[in-house]
Amino acid sequence: MPLYPSPVTPVSSPSLATYYVISDVTCVVKRATVTNTSAGTLYLHLFDAKELPDPGTAPAVTPITVSAGTANGNDWRPEGVRFPHGCVAALSSTLDTLTIVGSAVGRFFAELER
Repeated sequence: MPLYPSPVTPVSSPSLATYYVISDVTCVVKRATVTNTSAGTLYLHLFDAKELPDPGTAPAVTPITVSAGTANGNDWRPEGVRFPHGCVAALSSTLDTLTIVGSAVGRFFAELER
């Protein structure tokens, strides 16, 4: 029996971006990561939404620090994190609320159940 028996769907942004719609329908995110190609530390925010929320919106889960030139994320397997409306990942220049970065510097990856 596999360690993680639930089937997951891998998704990723097709190019560098400031944000990525992981799913525009209800989903359970098992893992999410981003590669930060910028020269500064940024924060990966995940939102229970179908589209990018307004600036100042607090993320649905604890923000994840992503140092310059590195990849980082979180793994919530086996249960995952449920997003009833969909899930949007974004790179923010601030920790607590969304301040979307000014240029496309992130490549987003996720595994989810729909």
